[in-house]
Amino acid sequence: MRTNSLTIVKYPPEVIEFLKQRGQANRVVINSAVFNAGFLVGGKYFDYQVVTPESHPRLFEWRDRFMSFCKS
Repeated sequence: MRTNSLTIVKYPPEVIEFLKQRGQANRVVINSAVFNAGFLVGGKYFDYQVVTPESHPRLFEWRDRFMSFCKS
């Protein structure tokens, strides 16, 4: 088992490469944290830490755009 951080917000190149390699080797990868600890669906945690609009305004702006896109 390997842990990583691959979400809609974060997709590091090394993780993308790792997933490509796993696919080429016919290995299954289960990504169980795609919503950044629930933040992307309205939660107050991002990467398992409490965030606020004051402490992370750009993150909340991103979430607002994401939610608007999903509604459309």
